[in-house]
Amino acid sequence: MKQQKELPAANTDTVHSFCDDSSRFKTPFILGEAAFHEIQRDRDHLISPTWLANIPQSIGYKSGGKQKADTWRTLMTVLLPISLVRLLSSQKDLRSQAIIRNTMNLAQAIIIASKCTTSPQRAAEYEKYMKRYCKTLKALFPNFDSFSKPNFHLALHLSALLLRFGPAHGWWCYGFERLIGLLTRLGTNNKLGKDVLKSHYCS
Repeated sequence: MKQQKELPAANTDTVHSFCDDSSRFKTPFILGEAAFHEIQRDRDHLISPTWLANIPQSIGYKSGGKQKADTWRTLMTVLLPISLVRLLSSQKDLRSQAIIRNTMNLAQAIIIASKCTTSPQRAAEYEKYMKRYCKTLKALFPNFDSFSKPNFHLALHLSALLLRFGPAHGWWCYGFERLIGLLTRLGTNNKLGKDVLKSHYCS
C-alpha cells in the first residue's frame, strides 16, 4: 500500500492571501498565486479513489482553460476544504473561521445534491446548507450580491427539483455536455444538412 505523505505546513504569506478582505473586488473570493501553489501542493499529496475526477495542475490559471463540472465538484468537495482547513484552522480571527464554515456549507450542499438517492430529509438538508452558504457569503463579501446571480438563484430551487424528479444523477447535464463536446469536435467542413452523428458513427 502506498505510504501517505505528510502534508506541508502552511505558509504565513499564503494564509494572508486567503484572508485578504476581497470585498472591494467584483468577484467574491480572490486566491493569489501563493494560495494556488499551496492548493497544488495538497493536490500532489492527495491519495484519492479512481472514481473521483482528476484535478489538473493548471486549474485556476488562464492556461488551464475551461474545466468540466465534475472537476469543479471534486475541487469544492475534496481539495479546497482540505487546503482551507490546513491553512486557516490555526488562525484565530473570526474572518478565517467564517471562510472555513462558508466553504464547508457549500461542500456539504454539493455532496448531498450529488448522492445517488434522495429523500425529503435530504432535500431539506441541501436547502439548509445552501441558504447558510449564501447568507455567510453575503456577510463575508458585502459587495457581492449572490442572490442576483442566476446560478445561485437556481441552486436554491434544487431542493424542489430533488423532490420532484429524484436524484440529480437522473437529470443533470453531464450527458448533454458530453454530447456537445462530441459535436464540437466533429469535422463537418461547414456543410449544412448532413447527419453529423450518423456520419461519425457509421464511418
